[in-house]
Amino acid sequence: QASIVGTVPVKWSLWPSYKHSFGITDNYVIFIEQPMYMNVMKIMMPKFVTPKRIASVMQFDKKTPVQFHVVEKATGKELTTTYLTDAFFTFHHINAYEEEGHLVVDACCYENGEIIQDLLLENLRKGDVPKQAAAMARRYVLPLPDSKAVKCGENLVSLSYGTATAVRQEDGNIYCTPEVLSREPVELCQINYGQYNKKKYRYFYGMSWG
Repeated sequence: QASIVGTVPVKWSLWPSYKHSFGITDNYVIFIEQPMYMNVMKIMMPKFVTPKRIASVMQFDKKTPVQFHVVEKATGKELTTTYLTDAFFTFHHINAYEEEGHLVVDACCYENGEIIQDLLLENLRKGDVPKQAAAMARRYVLPLPDSKAVKCGENLVSLSYGTATAVRQEDGNIYCTPEVLSREPVELCQINYGQYNKKKYRYFYGMSWG
């Protein structure tokens, strides 16, 4: 039977963030609050006024950073640490796992939200793959809170591999910079989930295009 593990309140009730998937590890659930917003007022308008396609009520704000919400599975409570990064849009997570006091979160990320319009049927029928349809596999590393004193501007990622960083800001927020895992655009990624779901892994497979 289904049950509620925890809840994450939206920043703006009339402009909730669009979510397509989420990350999960042994002990945490990771939600990406991306700046692709749904206009609730347009959705609630009478049928003869409401646009026929959901894409018309979606709006991307490139000036608003992404926030990673981390919820403890055991308690249902969200960590008080605020993890931020530059704006991006994503449909699909690849995998997430815990290692040495870090959460490693991999996802297929677009620079903006134009892919929503690019995937409209009338645009797909043109046969051209737009430049905006270029999701890159990225890895974000979120350091879990501990009792150590941390200096402002210090990189909190201490893993022995990768180039992702997470730097504490003056306001106490953690600003994350990703490692790019793919040299070519990639989407709909899969891994050997039977063996490596929520675990450190080496390979992923996905759809790409030139």
